[in-house]
This record gives sequence, structure tokens and C-alpha cells, in this order.
Amino acid sequence: MGVLGLTPFLTKACPSVIKQLPERLRALSGKTVVIDGTLITQRFHYAPLPHQYRHVLGWYRLAQELRDNGVNAICVFDGKERNLAKAREVARRREVQRVTIARGGVEKERLGRLQQLAALLSTFESLTQPQRERIAEIISTNILDLPDESQVPVVGYHPQDFPNDDMQEAEPEANIDLDFEIRDELFGGRQETSLSWTSADDPIQHDIPNISDYNLPETFESTSSDFDNFDNFANALSLLYSQYRLGTSTLASLSPGAPDASLSSEILMSKSQHRLAQSEGQLWKQLLALPGSKDNLELSELTKQSEILSLSYDRRIDSPTPQTYAECKSIMSAMGIPSVDTTGPFEAEALASSLVLNGYADYVVSEDTDVLVYQAPLLRNITNRTGPLLAISGAEVRKVLKLSRASYIDFNILLGTDFSERIKNVGPARALKFIREYKTIEGVIEHETKYPPRVTRDAYLQQVATARKVFKTLPPIPESVKNLRMGGVEKELVREMLQVFGLGRSVEVDDWDYQAALAGNYFNDDPSTTSACM
Repeated sequence: MGVLGLTPFLTKACPSVIKQLPERLRALSGKTVVIDGTLITQRFHYAPLPHQYRHVLGWYRLAQELRDNGVNAICVFDGKERNLAKAREVARRREVQRVTIARGGVEKERLGRLQQLAALLSTFESLTQPQRERIAEIISTNILDLPDESQVPVVGYHPQDFPNDDMQEAEPEANIDLDFEIRDELFGGRQETSLSWTSADDPIQHDIPNISDYNLPETFESTSSDFDNFDNFANALSLLYSQYRLGTSTLASLSPGAPDASLSSEILMSKSQHRLAQSEGQLWKQLLALPGSKDNLELSELTKQSEILSLSYDRRIDSPTPQTYAECKSIMSAMGIPSVDTTGPFEAEALASSLVLNGYADYVVSEDTDVLVYQAPLLRNITNRTGPLLAISGAEVRKVLKLSRASYIDFNILLGTDFSERIKNVGPARALKFIREYKTIEGVIEHETKYPPRVTRDAYLQQVATARKVFKTLPPIPESVKNLRMGGVEKELVREMLQVFGLGRSVEVDDWDYQAALAGNYFNDDPSTTSACM
């Protein structure tokens, strides 16, 4: 996750610390980079390319780009041991996954409903005007409660639990889009939020008959004997509408089980799903009055939107496995890039930072802004082959912010990290102001009583102590890691592996942008904060 809101804050308030390298890796010829293998693998894995081994293709192309530009690389992966200090964050991510599974189930149900509705409307187009009016009459008898926007649940969310480091909690003066869906082709949302509920392990199911149960004719004849068919048509449409209403009421009832009453407004539905529910409500309002050709166009667009969102959830539910990482290491090894797993409680970005700060490499390649707290130089955006690399030096950030090392660490902790929660309504600009004034988080809590931690004071300060220990402690570098060097390419082995993974043709195509569906996870926030780097 990294530090919440740090990058968009720097982009707005201190843009000089973010250097663009338009020539990308060409500008780093002769340099050595340490790649956060766990995070980069995840980005390749969640890319929208419909290939089972897209992570292998991503690493192959990255390795080739590094070699073509004369950049040496080693790769560090998270080891099997977990940092106990991240237990809260690990639990949060599990909950996020449960919510994602349930949201995906809700969206699949909507998509199926819309597809069935399209089949009904296709039949409806063949009817005469009197026949349509007869069906409208039956529907009006069956359905007495037309949808209303006020019946669609309002989205609630807990910004502290945003999983991505650039998703910051909005201050009153800020104008930041805080959607938390993954940014896909349609909605521009972000990844997810952390909620709790009772039955999220399985997709929500409703006992609604399928349209095929009604034996509807492909066309209707204009005779009195067809009125039973009209009844079937109207009943099928009515039941699909009931499914829509039941779905929205179910979403509204799914609230987190947290004891804090202030969180009771939080619900399952994401902002993207909320928009779809509103659009579907408007469509039903028109359909139940009298369906027409215009409804077909709106239904087609709505179905497309639901399908995109449903596929987005499918991608997120499909998490990388140990086999995924093993396959990535195999192709990297064949391409001459050595890799190592961390040991003990340290994670990949920490060991990578230690290697750079101890002179064994020049940059850390990651998206995790924890690297900046260690004050190492960070390279971001490496998985977007069409855009410039972004270089940020943690040491320069601290210098520009005019903070001591201890105060700089406390500033980042105050923003919210994997080890510590953010204080409500304390965004980056306010956090910097407080740290400059009071020097430490203890001083902030003592003097700024309007902004209490979300947990008890003692519990929060325990989080702070843990986070400080993490960011002040660089992992030792094993002798075996010190001697890692980039080797040559085993061309025949690479060729065989690409064939085994079914990627023989893919490597001949140079226009795959494996960043496309991830474009909002790290860089596309609107960091409307007040300038503070003075």
C-alpha cells in the first residue's frame, strides 16, 4: 500500500521532487536497479490482457527493455515470513477480497438480468401497438412501486482503508475523487474499500426464475388466444424488475459489523455499482411505462458497462498464486535477471531500499512509497511502456519538506501506512502543518484534540511505535545478495518457455500496454491540496 496520499500531495505541492525520464530506461544506461518483484508481478497479473500467462509476458518484455537499454537489474520478492507488524493490514486485505467477491456476485447477477431483459425486448419489438399496450396494462397491475432514485442506497466508505498509497482522505478544501474501484475502461474508479458483512464468501443469489422458464414465442400473432403469452411476457418482465428491487434492498442492508455506530452508513455497493443501479432504475422506470426502441439502446449501453465492471471484479478476485511468482522467477532467470526472497520480517521494498542506500544499486523500482520513507530513490511507472518513468528521491523529499529525519518519518506515519491508521480529517497538508509545529505525533495528539485517532490513544501510539521501528530499521544484506549480478540470456530456454506458456506470437507484438487497466491505481488521483513546500 505505501503511504496514503503521499504521491498526489507531492505532485501538487512539491512537483520539483518528481522527475520525469521521457527516454525511460535509456536515461539509466549503466545503472543498476532493484525491482520489487512482488508488486510488479501483481501489476502484470491484474492487467486486462486475456492471457493466462500475462505475468510471464510482462516480465519477459520488461527484462528485454532493461537489456536493450543497458540497465542492470536484480529482483527482490517477499519471503514466506510475514511482518507481524502488518497483521492489521493483512486482515484488511482479506476483508477487501471478501467484499470484492460479493460485489462481483452482485454484478454478475445484474449482467444476467440485463441480458435476459434484452431477450424480452427483442420479442417486444415484433408486437403491434395494441399488444404493447396490453402488456403495459398487465405490468401496471403487477407492479405498484416504480423505482425512484431515493430508493438506491447511498455509497458509504471508510477512506482510512483505501488500499492504494495515492488514495487520500479528502480535507474540506480538497476536490479529490475518492472512488475506490479499480480504474477500468468505463468508470475511472479505484480498487476497493474495506467493509465487513455476514455472508460475503459466496455471491448473493436471489430465487428469481430465469426468462427461459416462460416458453415465450419468438413472435406474437394478433389473436385473442395469445393473451396468455402476453401474461407470460409481462410476468417475466415483472419478475426481472423484482430481482432488481431485491438486489438494491439487499445491498442497502449489508453494513459492516464494526461496533462503531458512526460506520453504520457504510454499505457494500461501490460508487461504480451505485451509478449502474441508478441508471438501471431509470431504465426500469421507462420500461414499465411502455418499452420502446430507445430503451434497447440504453439497455445495450448499460449491459456493456455492467460487463466491463463484472470483468474487472473477476480480475481482482483471481489473485496471484505461489505458482504465478515461480513462473515469473523462471522467465527472469532465463533472461539473466537474478532474484532473491527476503528473510525474516522484512519485505521486498525494505531490502531493495537497503541495497540502494548501501551502494549496491542506484534505484528501487516499485510503486510502494514506503521506499521514500526509507529515503531511497524510487522509480515508478516502469510497467507503462508508453509513458515516462518517474524518479523520486526520498532524501530530496525530506529536504524540500524541511523536516528532520525523525519528523519526516512521523509525517509519513501520520498520513497512514500499512502499520498505522490515518487520523480522520488529517490529510497531507494538515499533517505537514502539524508536524512542522509540534515535531512529533505525540505532540500533535496532545495539542490537536479536534483530531483524535480512530482507536484509543494508547493503541494508536503503539501503532506509531511499530511503524517508527519499521522505517528506522533497514534489513541487513546477506553476502549472497551482495554478489548478485545480471547474467546472459539463455535464448533457447527462453524460446522454449514462451512456447510452453503459449506466448510465442505475443512476444512479436510491441503495442501491448499492460498498464491500461491500472492507470488509476497509483497516478491518476486529482491531488487538490494546498501548496505546503515553502
